[in-house]
Amino acid sequence: MKKGLLLAALLVASLQCAAEIQVSFDKSRRWADAGMPGDEATSNVREIATYIAGIAKRDLPADASFKVEILDVDLAGDRRLVGRGVWIRHMDGTSDWPNIKVKFALNVPGRPPMEAVDKISGESYLMHGESLSYDPMRYEKMMIDAWFKYRIVEGKPVPTGR
Repeated sequence: MKKGLLLAALLVASLQCAAEIQVSFDKSRRWADAGMPGDEATSNVREIATYIAGIAKRDLPADASFKVEILDVDLAGDRRLVGRGVWIRHMDGTSDWPNIKVKFALNVPGRPPMEAVDKISGESYLMHGESLSYDPMRYEKMMIDAWFKYRIVEGKPVPTGR
């Protein structure tokens, strides 16, 4: 493994799910926009990693193997300075949608193995935020849910033009 690679989750094995799930990211990486550089950005990426591991544990069969490396994160909205050291995340829905770039490998018995680098995007993120309205990462999580169902669970190819 690369120096500085933080295994942010997770070999998950339990009585209900013995799938091998690993989600990692490089803690020293400079992210497009994962929050304020340093602890906030690392914490946000760690939350994304934990979320991906959780849905994989929930949705993949027990005999699956799923490895993901988070390559880049650009959260919904843009950071804006509104006062002395006070930053807010401003969202207007134009070109500030969330994007997460991942490299993954999926092995599920009975299916061809999948390896890819995907850029997960949520262009219409402001139209669907109600269900997780108190979670600051709600837009990223909804986008991940849609990608995971389409690409990982259903095994569909990336739509053309992506």
